[in-house]
Amino acid sequence: SLNPASPAVTATTIDQQIRSAQAILALMKSYARSPQKWKSTLAKQWLSLSEKAWETRQDREVTSWEIIACGEAFLQTKEKVFADVIYRRSDWLCKLQYEMPLDADRAPWLGAFRISPKEPALKAVEPTSGDCGLCAQALVKASRVAEEQDDQARLTKYVASVELSFQFLRAIQFSQAFTNHFADWYRRLLLGGFRRRLSAGRLTLMDH
Repeated sequence: SLNPASPAVTATTIDQQIRSAQAILALMKSYARSPQKWKSTLAKQWLSLSEKAWETRQDREVTSWEIIACGEAFLQTKEKVFADVIYRRSDWLCKLQYEMPLDADRAPWLGAFRISPKEPALKAVEPTSGDCGLCAQALVKASRVAEEQDDQARLTKYVASVELSFQFLRAIQFSQAFTNHFADWYRRLLLGGFRRRLSAGRLTLMDH
């Protein structure tokens, strides 16, 4: 279903919202090869429903996927309605980013993204590489839209946020320096991968 609106917000409905955004992303990718009006019409219908859901509850992962989907829709159709949603949600996403000054315990999280702007400092959840990477991907798409519309203020803001996110991702990546203590054969298996969290030392297929 492409309807993300629901009176009860549960893990299931959040998954549905993510899948809906991913479906629209795929649809608009196909629009690039075969532009048909029904595709952009369906995307706008989905956008109207997703706006209602977003006004009720903002979720970092859902928002990121919806920015990516709307970004693709705008780049293919140039319709302003998609850009307006991208800007509103990207501005919200930027507010989640950890910036200086941070206390000593949170300093390694610089560049990562909170779950919510209202996340209490004492109950902050350690950020993951996957969450940070998805937020950065969304803001890259938003940057392309801002550049297309010659919105220099937002372009500067989004690019700065993406660059700051790289600081966290570099810190969490298995680099040459971080893996020098491993045997050569084992180090080659780790290089380039990302730990899920700074406090985690294991690498799984999901962390690449």
